[in-house]
Amino acid sequence: MADDDESAAEASTGSSGAGTTIGAVLGISLVLFVLLYGLLKIAKAYDAKLRARVADIELSRKKSRDAFRVQNGYSWDWVVVFKVLEEDEKTKPFQREHSVKWILSKFAQGGLQMRMFYSVQNDEVYCKLRATLERLEKEADRIDYKLPLDPQALQKTAERGREGKWGPLLIEDPHNQCPFGPYDYIYGKY
Repeated sequence: MADDDESAAEASTGSSGAGTTIGAVLGISLVLFVLLYGLLKIAKAYDAKLRARVADIELSRKKSRDAFRVQNGYSWDWVVVFKVLEEDEKTKPFQREHSVKWILSKFAQGGLQMRMFYSVQNDEVYCKLRATLERLEKEADRIDYKLPLDPQALQKTAERGREGKWGPLLIEDPHNQCPFGPYDYIYGKY
């Protein structure tokens, strides 16, 4: 009979232990669910705030009186960051020879437009750079920049030929052996 009492005690402890475990898991699950729900609400609010900020920035850019942006459809191309040196900070000969003033004069000689301003901490100077479309075209011509040619224009030219140079040229791929057209991915100098 003592053995029966011990078995009954173990059985009752085991079942109440399982109930306690299930209750703890459910409690933790509920707490995690509430935390997740709260995080989702915070994330949605933050997302809405960011979207509103982006919309404000886009609106202010549209209202910008920057004639360059209005004419060309874009603003600045590149940013160069210069460290502001302390008065007592030692510089190397290379730094003295290639100073910020020297670098900026080279940018200006290259026909680039600049706008400079300090960082919030005043430890850096930001120099925004851009080039006009005409300046970019001039550089593309100077370096023979390669651009993709128009496949339709190439096909028309090939089919028509060039008088005194070559006759009409017809390129066909009746078995579709190549996934690309015969005039695709052809580049020419600017």
